Amino acid sequence: MFNNSNKTTKHSVNKCSVLFNKFRKCLVRTASIITCTAIVATSVTPAFAAGITSGTTAASSYVISNGTTAAKSSVISNEVSTDTSVSWPQAPDITCESAILVDADTGSILYEKDAHRKCYPASTTKILTGLLTIENCNLSDTLTFSTAAANSINPIEDANLGMKAGEELTVEQALYALLLYSANEVAYALAEKVAGSIDAFVDMMNEKAQEIGATNTHFENCHGLHSDDHYTTAYDLYLILDEFSKHDLAYMIDSLSTYDFTYTDADGNEQVVTIEPTNEYLTGEVNLPDGYSIGSWKTGTTEEALNCLIMELKNDSTGHEYVAIIAGADGKEALYSGMTEMINTAK
Repeated sequence: MFNNSNKTTKHSVNKCSVLFNKFRKCLVRTASIITCTAIVATSVTPAFAAGITSGTTAASSYVISNGTTAAKSSVISNEVSTDTSVSWPQAPDITCESAILVDADTGSILYEKDAHRKCYPASTTKILTGLLTIENCNLSDTLTFSTAAANSINPIEDANLGMKAGEELTVEQALYALLLYSANEVAYALAEKVAGSIDAFVDMMNEKAQEIGATNTHFENCHGLHSDDHYTTAYDLYLILDEFSKHDLAYMIDSLSTYDFTYTDADGNEQVVTIEPTNEYLTGEVNLPDGYSIGSWKTGTTEEALNCLIMELKNDSTGHEYVAIIAGADGKEALYSGMTEMINTAK
C-alpha cells in the first residue's frame, strides 16, 4: 500500500489508511464482478451460445452489442465479427522461469508466465517473516541476538549485519535490516522473538500462507536459504505481498533509499550503521520507467532460485496500483529488463 504522508511520520502506522485502502479495493473488485455479471446476463445472444456449443472461442469471435471490448478481445453480438484488424497488446518479452503482473485494485491478472509453477523464493521469503513480525511485535520491543542467531549465517556468502550474540536492536531497526538489506541473522532473531523457536515460527509461516490462500507454498526457514522443500509460486508470492502491503509500515520501510541507525555492540561501543536497499531501481543502478513509484518490494537470489524480484507499483498520474513478480531470472540483467518490460505493459 502506498502512503504519501510526510517523512516525519514515517515511523507511525496509519491504521485508518490501511482500512480505507482495503475497503476501497474491496469495492473496486466487487464493482468489477457485478459489471461483468451484468454484461454476461444482458448481452449473451443465441449466436454466442451457438459459438460455445460448436467449439468456437467466444472471446475471439463475438462482440458486446454496445461495442465495449470484453476481456481485451472481440465482442458479443448477434453476428460473428470478421474484423481481422483488431490488434492485441504486445506481451512482454521476459526470460525467466515464472512471472505475473496483477492489477492490484481489481485482482485481475494482466500477464502471467507459469505463475503457478513451483519455484524457490530465496530472500523473498522475508516478506512473510516481516509480515508475522509486524503482526506480533511492537516496534519499540528489544531484539536480543542469541548465539544461534549470530552463528546462523555464513559471514562471507550470506547477507548479514555481523551481529554478535547478546547485541540488541529494536524490532523497528531489525525490520529495516531485514527488508532493505536482507540480513539473514536478523531474520533468524526475529523468528525467535516472534515464536520462541525457528520450528515454531516456520509453522506460523505455513499456517499464514494457507490462511491467505497461498496453498502452493511450503516454507522450511525464515530467510530463504535453499532447501528443496522450501518453495512457492509467483502467484502465491503475489498473495503474500498483497497481505504484507496492507500495513503502512511495509511501505515506509521499502520506500527508503538508505536507512541509518545506531546500536551498542558487544564491547559497549556505539556503532553507526547505514544500509542501502538491494533493489537496483532504488539505488539508481537501473532506471525505473517514468511515471511510476515503488511500494513494497523484495529481492532474492540463490544459486537454485536464480534472481527474483517482487514489487508493488503505482502509476503516479492515475493512482492505479500493480504487483509485478519475476522468479528464476538468470542474471540481474534478465531480471531488471524483464521487470521493466512488465511495468511498461501496465501503462
